[in-house]
Amino acid sequence: MNLAADLAYALDPVLWARERLRFDADPWQADAMRSTAPRALWNVCRQAGKSTTAALIALHRALFWQVPGALAIAKPAPVGRAVSQGDRSASGAGRRGATGGRERSAP
Repeated sequence: MNLAADLAYALDPVLWARERLRFDADPWQADAMRSTAPRALWNVCRQAGKSTTAALIALHRALFWQVPGALAIAKPAPVGRAVSQGDRSASGAGRRGATGGRERSAP
């Protein structure tokens, strides 16, 4: 790759996902990937690609916006949380994310 492509990919995660990963984002996914908000709430249907979108955002930030040495001095924080009233797997994923992969008993 060249410097211009690297800069374009760093500035636009949707372009990076489309050209490097062959992932065509839906409009809501593109908005989510380009958002600079520290938190987001995605009110979309089941099987719409929420986990894929979160993974792409995390991967893009890890590849293009990492701070040198940050992993050595900082404890990793949860990146996201899945929330659903009727889905047990969502609460389990939230527990795993909040505890860094270690299960904990419900309060």
